[in-house]
Amino acid sequence: SRDLFRPGEAVDLSILLRDRDGAVTENKSLHVRLIRPDTRILMQKNLVAANPELGFFTTGLPIPVDAPTGTWKAEVRVNAADETPAATFTFQVEEFLPERMKLVLASDDELLTKNENLVVSVQGDYLYGAPAAGNRLTAVRTIEVDRHPLAMYQDFYFGDPAESKLQERQDLPELVLNEAGSGFIEAPALTGNINSPLKLNIIGSLHETGGRSVTRTLEVPFWPVPQLVGIHPLFERDTVASGGDAAFKLIRVNSEGQPVPLERELAVTLVREEKEFFWEYNQAEGWQRKEISSEYPVVQQKILLDDKAAADVVFTVQYG
Repeated sequence: SRDLFRPGEAVDLSILLRDRDGAVTENKSLHVRLIRPDTRILMQKNLVAANPELGFFTTGLPIPVDAPTGTWKAEVRVNAADETPAATFTFQVEEFLPERMKLVLASDDELLTKNENLVVSVQGDYLYGAPAAGNRLTAVRTIEVDRHPLAMYQDFYFGDPAESKLQERQDLPELVLNEAGSGFIEAPALTGNINSPLKLNIIGSLHETGGRSVTRTLEVPFWPVPQLVGIHPLFERDTVASGGDAAFKLIRVNSEGQPVPLERELAVTLVREEKEFFWEYNQAEGWQRKEISSEYPVVQQKILLDDKAAADVVFTVQYG
């Protein structure tokens, strides 16, 4: 009933597990993780249904008395090995004490691409005016895929679906602020085969000598190439009748959302995904439903974008 807690309190979670039709599932266990603001896993545990007939689970998640303030998450997974949580409860942890320091993170880089380091300037001050000279600053960089990077094209998906679960957390070198309460932290460049836009978050915590800290976050977008192609499904709830037509709209834009026409054709491929489900038992989690996914291309079309860098494509699809 609330999403604001003090350090030392407990978050009481009540969970109802349902399938897409709202019916009770056969799963009698869940996995819960408590995630700190710096994305570390503070604790994780398996739950057994308090009322299996209703699919009802309940648990308490204690927040340590020395917990860092900021945005916390409780992630619920059907299986502990699942990369993506089935549900997430986001809440704030605050000490309800006025902060005594301010922290500003800034960067001249408004957009990153491959092989570019991210340099972030840091300025820390006490609220009474003195610089936070000699104070420690710890920082982490987190990375997650941003399938909808442009506000004007929120219905379009950008990037490689195979990278949708890409997440990374990296501790950055600790920094001691200089006499002016300032300094710089540097995050290494992203390299390798990345085809999706990303959100890069620099989460910095400025520490007082007594242990309290002030945490701020700087978000910088990442595009692997100057232009990306987005795809917008022209049907609802990701569902098309068997034997029906699945229509999509394509658009090619830069990071500012400006259309960028392309003279050559785009190859658009319809891929069919097949899943096999089976049950597996272990003593820690009991019976768990597992799946094996296979993908294979069905048909490909060559599409030429118009002068507004847009086009429509339609595929006839079968059950699956």
